[in-house]
Amino acid sequence: MESDRNSSPDRRGVDAVPEIRRTDWSDHDQASTAIAEAIAATTEQRQTDLEPLQYTIDADALDALLDGGSDVEVTFAYEDLEVRVTSGGVLEVWA
Repeated sequence: MESDRNSSPDRRGVDAVPEIRRTDWSDHDQASTAIAEAIAATTEQRQTDLEPLQYTIDADALDALLDGGSDVEVTFAYEDLEVRVTSGGVLEVWA
């Protein structure tokens, strides 16, 4: 049985609600760049200290998909965080 992340005990406590950092990635040339910056800020690390995004998801394909003109939403895990990104410019990092 898959656990519900919102109700599972974690380091914040039993009833803790995950922190969500929300930003607009369209201020960047590519969504993948904004994702790396957002993860670095959330984890308080330098981007160069993170595992390369490419190890988790094909960053070039992600950028092409989000810039393709269709209404797209992609959710994936990276650096033990959940990332949600949309073609409309929404970038959320769930910590």
